[in-house]
Amino acid sequence: MRINRRTLLALIVVAGALLLANAALLKQNFALRSRLAVQASHSGPIAAGKLLPALKGLDLRGRNVSMDYGQSGRRVALFIFGPGCSACEQTVAYWKTILKNADSSVFSFIGISVVSDKSLTQEFVNRHDVMGLPIVMVNDPACREAYGLGFIPQTLIVAPDGKVEKNWPGMLEPDKVRDIQAYLMEKSTSTSN
Repeated sequence: MRINRRTLLALIVVAGALLLANAALLKQNFALRSRLAVQASHSGPIAAGKLLPALKGLDLRGRNVSMDYGQSGRRVALFIFGPGCSACEQTVAYWKTILKNADSSVFSFIGISVVSDKSLTQEFVNRHDVMGLPIVMVNDPACREAYGLGFIPQTLIVAPDGKVEKNWPGMLEPDKVRDIQAYLMEKSTSTSN
């Protein structure tokens, strides 16, 4: 089988374009991995009963924030995520459902980004339309370790005394969401009685 010059030239051009596109994607992937690099954490998900220190980091405006759990007198639901994490991308829709159905007089809600890059975190927040959720980007190594930020996503409830009441590590699925909503409803009911 003979290939004419035009066909051969077209194949060379297509192969070159594919090679360049692949090289560009590899470069972009390397850059994103570098920007998303999370300091290695040898801890797994946060265990129930663990006392958490004050949450410290930066908000999306670049301001330092510190939250001591005892100040609000409410339980706090923490949604721990990382931009670019596929399990986090799939879980955020469930978090929005949880937020919509929970009693905000009993619970506060905070998103924790494991990435301290404001532009990546902001892009994630914008893409998933969770702009009403306060976001903290944790950059302090001790705080990162205490919050188990090497494991994402995590959905947890922290009592007013700073102890983790419950943690649902990993990607959420309908069964976990029902469990979380039942837990929130139970705590809302017990608080109002």
